[in-house]
Parts: sequence; C-alpha cells; structure tokens
Amino acid sequence: IALLCFSSRVHADTLPLLDRSVFKRTDFIYGSEIGAWDTNGSNAVNLPACRQKVKEAGIRVIRFGNWTKLNTHEAVARFSHALDSIRSLGAYPVIKLPPIWDKQCNGAPDAWNLDWLKRIVQVAGNRVQLYEFANEPDNYCKWDAATYASYWEQTVPSLKAYAHSLGFEIYIGGPALANSYPEDVRWIGTFLEAEKLAYEKSGNRDYIPDFVSTHTYLTEQQNADIDKMQRTVQAWGMFYDNVRHTIDQTFAGMK
Repeated sequence: IALLCFSSRVHADTLPLLDRSVFKRTDFIYGSEIGAWDTNGSNAVNLPACRQKVKEAGIRVIRFGNWTKLNTHEAVARFSHALDSIRSLGAYPVIKLPPIWDKQCNGAPDAWNLDWLKRIVQVAGNRVQLYEFANEPDNYCKWDAATYASYWEQTVPSLKAYAHSLGFEIYIGGPALANSYPEDVRWIGTFLEAEKLAYEKSGNRDYIPDFVSTHTYLTEQQNADIDKMQRTVQAWGMFYDNVRHTIDQTFAGMK
C-alpha cells in the first residue's frame, strides 16, 4: 500500500508495550509506509476515507519519517498527532530516524545529529519502540557500509541508553537500503561484521541491530509486465534468503 488515509480523531491508546518477542510475531507481516513526505502525515493522517479499509486490511505496523526538528510547539503537536493517529488504528509506528533524505546528510543545511534523534525519542516516548537508523543511506547520503557502521556505533547504543533513562526500551534496525539487489548482500554483511566486532569488544548488546531492512521497488516497465514482475519478486526472495544466510553466518554460535 503506497498511500494510506487516517481519521484525525484519536481514540484511547490501548496498544501494549513491545518486548523482544515482537521479532517472533507473525501478525506484523502486513505493514505500510505512511505515504507522505512531511511531518504531520498530510492526507495520510488527516483524511478519514481510508480508516476502515486500513483496519480491514490488518495493517499492524506503519513506517513514518521525521522531516523537521521538533523545536516548536507546532512541530511537536503535528508529530504527536501523526503518531496518535497511527496507534488509534491499532498499528505500531516505525520511525525512520534522520538522516532520511539528502537535506539531512553530513554537511547539508539541516544535517542530522544525535541530539535531534534523542529529541524524537523523547517526544515519542513509549508510544514508539521501533526505529530505523537512516533511510536509504546508500542513496541519499552515499554512505558505504563502513561509514554507516561507524555512525551506527556512535548513535545507536547512546540512543538506546537514553530511552532506558526515560523508562522504556526501543528496538533499532537498518540499514533501510534503497534497493534489494544481489550486490547489497555484501553491503549488509560488512555492516553486520562491524557490529559483531563492536559487540565482542564492548560486551554491549546494543551494537547488534534488532532487525535488518531494505527496500524493494518495481520499475514502471516491470510493473507493466506480469512475467517481469514475477521474476523481480522472485529475485527479492533470493535476496532475502541470502541476507538471512549472512545474518546466520555472521552471528553463528552467539546468543
């Protein structure tokens, strides 16, 4: 689903806090992107037309991006409204943390920083426990795996410790690569090897990603031809099989 619509009316929040068993759940298989490139979710949050259809579809996780700093009351209100609207549907938000586009990359006018990410976690509170560090870092910021790993190590353990200081736990994954091509398996493997080494040196579990994520897209040509579409989807299946093998191989023998 590329675009969702939500009612602006927020009901009582009854979603329970997540624990690590979330990674064994099968009811989270149906998810969606919020489908809007702005802080308040635009039509995706504010139009009521699709609310019932979203519920009927069984959407349980919805990915949402933070495009602006939460440094005004208005920005915080928009952000909170979007989160509450997602949760009122019975869905858990997954926040993609800056840098999520080129304007937030290193040296850009609005470059990301750890304080910005901590502010997101602070405002979201225990309403959000699932996060991705960066969005398509190989695309927008042109980071290779080693660069991504270095920023992960500077950021993720600190962010998890900060959430603990606020009284709840968060789970962070990545790298949310722009595509799922065979050559991207090596990129992921390099990142995972770096975090295994960081864990072995420190004994800190928080260096290990809680999940691995990438994106899949059909081109217009593939989407117009059922055979091309099926071959592409099958290639994604092979890709994720190889990613799973890489994960298992990297962390073999570790608890």
